[in-house]
Amino acid sequence: HIPDIRLLIAGYGPAERSLRQCSEELGQTARVQFLGTFDYEQLPAIVSQADVGITTALAGSTFRHYATPLKIIEYMAAGLPVIASRLGQTEIIMQESQAGVLIENTPDDFAQAARNLLLNPVFYQQCSEAALHYAEKFDWDTLLENAYQVVSSVIEEGQP
Repeated sequence: HIPDIRLLIAGYGPAERSLRQCSEELGQTARVQFLGTFDYEQLPAIVSQADVGITTALAGSTFRHYATPLKIIEYMAAGLPVIASRLGQTEIIMQESQAGVLIENTPDDFAQAARNLLLNPVFYQQCSEAALHYAEKFDWDTLLENAYQVVSSVIEEGQP
């Protein structure tokens, strides 16, 4: 459905071997690029090559259930709509932001989400704008100002 699509996989993990094997079995090695590890400073250049950010995790992952996935915020700050698993903090962030599509971890759900985003320019633009808007509240200056206000109010309340 999307002839020029390609998949960039950044980092590494236990699924890499099976992902490589899968891309070979499907005859898609030219469309799947494994980037391996890289310095954090390279992240903006890598993310700028993408049209969609993807973050998926298995439902049994206790860590993923409670962790706040920074990668989602980084995708959003770059204006990327996100395809993400329905799991823990990820699901909450996606529901709050309206910056993409939540999926069950099935190939059909993923394919449908990709088609919805990449073949519907209006929906894509809405998700991209929502992503940028949501990511603004994670700006370091904003976060530090909010923390300063909380600390200041606590100090002031403690004064006689």
